[in-house]
Amino acid sequence: MTRILIEQSGYGLGNAGDVAMLLSLTQRIRRSRPDIQLSVLTDNPERLTRIIPNTTPVDPQHKGFLTQDWCLLGALQRVLPDAWKPHLLRLERKTCSYAPRRAAACVDARPKKRPLNPTARQTIDWLDSFDGLIVSGGGFLTDVFKRHGQLVLLLAAVMHRLGKPVAMLGQGIGPADDPQLRSDLQHTLPRVDVLGLREGAHGPRLLNELRVPQHAVTVTGDEALPLVRDSIDPNATSRGAIGINIRAASYAGLHESPVPQHVADAAQQLGRDLQPLPISWNHDDNDITPLKHLLPQHLCDEIREPLSPTQIVRLAGRCDLTVTGSYHAALFSLAQGIPVIGIAANAYYQYKFQGLAERFDPRNVTIINPNEIRSADDMLALCRRALDIDDDRRADLRQRATLQAQAVCDTGEKALAAYPKPA
Repeated sequence: MTRILIEQSGYGLGNAGDVAMLLSLTQRIRRSRPDIQLSVLTDNPERLTRIIPNTTPVDPQHKGFLTQDWCLLGALQRVLPDAWKPHLLRLERKTCSYAPRRAAACVDARPKKRPLNPTARQTIDWLDSFDGLIVSGGGFLTDVFKRHGQLVLLLAAVMHRLGKPVAMLGQGIGPADDPQLRSDLQHTLPRVDVLGLREGAHGPRLLNELRVPQHAVTVTGDEALPLVRDSIDPNATSRGAIGINIRAASYAGLHESPVPQHVADAAQQLGRDLQPLPISWNHDDNDITPLKHLLPQHLCDEIREPLSPTQIVRLAGRCDLTVTGSYHAALFSLAQGIPVIGIAANAYYQYKFQGLAERFDPRNVTIINPNEIRSADDMLALCRRALDIDDDRRADLRQRATLQAQAVCDTGEKALAAYPKPA
């Protein structure tokens, strides 16, 4: 039995975009290679086994010392000059990736207040028991999620050093201005066997700046697109609604923004209902909270519990336009021929929506800074402009989604080719 470890972007599985990418990947592997046993890093094992049966949940704590800074130097780092510390941390991560077993022996030998559980050697032996690593799609190789991105890159580098094939699929990369993150990207990405990018607007340029060889890189589109394609109800008809999503997380920069009210007022003037498209149910960035005061009770009841990606795709299908602060609410809409107004309060979300614009034609993705929308009239004008789309453009959007979904599948098959099939 071939065993693959899957790293992913949302350990709690509380974000429908993360779930859609992970579910899409695992379903394709199951269809193509039923001989492969999948172990998925998650801190919500019950939810994983419910939404993706026949996978093995693995606590991220199994990564042990690889998740800890100063695992080699320990308390010695406290007496070092602060100016040295970024360079020494970088050296420590590279040491772990170049010589993981020697690093593990040093970690286990270093005096500690409490013994490691698992020990560093057990961590490396556990990783060595897998036949490879696949990193599911995500947007964490960026300054905003620097810590998670660095840990994923270290894991990938260690697995490569252990002689395991490594694939990173559907990745959104950047903005990445932090020197430590750029160093880790430059160190690890050339060692990845298959690297799929979800957009061509920024990722290829950044990889070129970092001198990452292009032979293993493919621009595909988002990892969720095959699942979106299969989730669309072919018999459904639009109800003419305006889809809405407001990302409440601190990293989105939309806290207390008046934009949701402006969207509601514009929808009323257009004689259209609002259709909420919640993506995140995480405690710290729940997409429901900013919309509750705008929605009638029956819509609040409809989205009280976390929805599956398929359910959200079908809700998006009710719309003629989506106004969203969430990347995946935009993706689920564009793939069905529905234009999008993307709310980007910072560079991170500008990168996300610019990536979608590159994949789906800039005419269909209007990117706005919420600080420049001063009234419902401003939003009304934007909505009218976005709704001015003919059937040919809607058909082109759906065709673009189909082609990207196929590219995602083809790149996934390329990654799986590294694992020999049983005789």
